[in-house]
Amino acid sequence: MAVDRCPPFQAFYRPVLVVTARVGQEIGYRDVANLAADELGMSNMARQELTKGKRYDRCFDRTYWACTYLVKAGLLDKTRPGRVMINAAGKRFLDKHPNGITRDDLLAIPAFAEYQKQRVRRR
Repeated sequence: MAVDRCPPFQAFYRPVLVVTARVGQEIGYRDVANLAADELGMSNMARQELTKGKRYDRCFDRTYWACTYLVKAGLLDKTRPGRVMINAAGKRFLDKHPNGITRDDLLAIPAFAEYQKQRVRRR
């Protein structure tokens, strides 16, 4: 049965790594979002949900932020604007987390923990 609501933000971390590993080369955020939605079993209705501001589809928005967090954690490389590629650290991390990835898992990575501290300081 298809998922009829866009899953929570953290649910996108692992599918993003899975699809970038499967593709094995740089890929655009929109393509990552579509493949992650497939990986999550999202229905067309879930894929069409909009953000509160109704500017973006929620799946794309959550994929974009998941990619941003995974880049900050050093698990994806941003190859050029709007495009990412999994790296060796991302592949190892994916292998170590076969059942899902949480924010706490990312916080165990020093680079991501520092990024989060800086974000809190700016507020």
